[in-house]
Amino acid sequence: MKGIKRVFSNALFIFAARNVGTVLSFLLVVLIARLLGPEVSGNFETAFRWIVFTAAFAGFGMDFWSVRKVAREPQKSGLVFSNVLGAKMLLSLVAFAGVLLLSIGVDDPQLSLLLIIGGVSIPFTSAFDAAQAILQAFEKMKVLALCLSSLSVVITGINILALCLGASVTTVMLIYVIGMVLRAIVLCILARRFGASFRLNLLKRGRMVRLVVESAPFAALGILSILFYNVDIYLLNWLKGPKSVGLYAPGLRAIEALLIIPNAFAIAAFPFFVKILGDSKDSLRQANYFCAKAMLLLGIPLCLLLFLWSRTAVDLALGPKFAATPNAIMLLSFMLPFAFANTVFGRALIALGKERIAIYYVAGATLLNASLNLMVIPSFGFMGAAAVTVFSDIVSFSIGLYFLSRFLGKPDFGSLILKPVATLLLCGITAIICLRLGLGPFVGTMLCLVVYLLLLRVLGQASPSEIALLASSFRRGDSKPSPSNTT
Repeated sequence: MKGIKRVFSNALFIFAARNVGTVLSFLLVVLIARLLGPEVSGNFETAFRWIVFTAAFAGFGMDFWSVRKVAREPQKSGLVFSNVLGAKMLLSLVAFAGVLLLSIGVDDPQLSLLLIIGGVSIPFTSAFDAAQAILQAFEKMKVLALCLSSLSVVITGINILALCLGASVTTVMLIYVIGMVLRAIVLCILARRFGASFRLNLLKRGRMVRLVVESAPFAALGILSILFYNVDIYLLNWLKGPKSVGLYAPGLRAIEALLIIPNAFAIAAFPFFVKILGDSKDSLRQANYFCAKAMLLLGIPLCLLLFLWSRTAVDLALGPKFAATPNAIMLLSFMLPFAFANTVFGRALIALGKERIAIYYVAGATLLNASLNLMVIPSFGFMGAAAVTVFSDIVSFSIGLYFLSRFLGKPDFGSLILKPVATLLLCGITAIICLRLGLGPFVGTMLCLVVYLLLLRVLGQASPSEIALLASSFRRGDSKPSPSNTT
């Protein structure tokens, strides 16, 4: 379990970097909504999420494959990077063609233009992700964190300034594209410093074909995961129009801002999971369930904070046009603990080489999500979409736990499931009572925090050894790999 300290330390650096970028991006989206209204912000959100989806096709899951390959065989980093980048550039052309076709098919001229401008970023996004995967595989989290933070401050800051000076939403998208070009160049230079330079002589058609075939499970998993979290936006825009998307998107962005915590943790955990699997499957079982429990328990207070403060925050940031948005945020907040744990489960399955199993369960959850959204959105709009999102995340959590129990062994069901869920329910009831009594978000937060800490103590959900391990993870110097956990 000593190596988990390195995971938490690396996760802290990634979290710090992504937190800067996500907070600035969130501010940008809030400004778009407040200054340009829900309909324009809805078009921007829809276009951006379609670009993310097509970029996932261009990436074709090769980043997961790259991290796993380089973590196991670091001497092949240059060969891996060259062929991954070459294959991605070819797929980016196909993805951009798909964006052009999509832009022709939409009726809204503004949405069509945003799709075309955003589509230009796809090849640069692919290069950025390829270089980032190399740095993750070498566990250069400090360097990656510093680079991502600096670039986010500069690029998103320029975009926010332009918007405040009266720039249109198309200008905002154009600055985003220019920023992605800069990100790709900087990270490729960093990857070269660590031995992963792009060389044409390493490009071989046979290697790239094998790479695409081997990455296909990762591609399917990545594309399905993006569909799972974005299908409600696509269907809302289609069935209810951009205004509904504009009212719903701030809540989803708030959730995504908090999801950088488990995502940063999962990025740091993945190379560690791959390496300890070489020691024993039991080591991976202990690490996986410990990390999942930590994420569940961390998600609960964040869920309560979002639930209690959503109305105050929306009133201050967005104004009366978005009066219906807090209701969606409060409902969406209850997905957080399960979404936090899902990120750990997904990385553990990939570390085990069970990508196909992960595909099946994400595909099932995505199909359920899309089907239920088609049923409820026509009648209940974005509130129905929010309810379906929460339900789908719980189902995804349950399916992921079932498969990991089969491959790693059963966890302590009471410790991992019953106690955290009971804590979530009791704290949630406390939060609802506080709002009903009109106690205000601050008093409600204090009361919920007391209930949460009491439940942690009474139910014995955090043992002294686990608390000591988490605390030591963030002490200076613990980010260095211990000899017993290197391969």
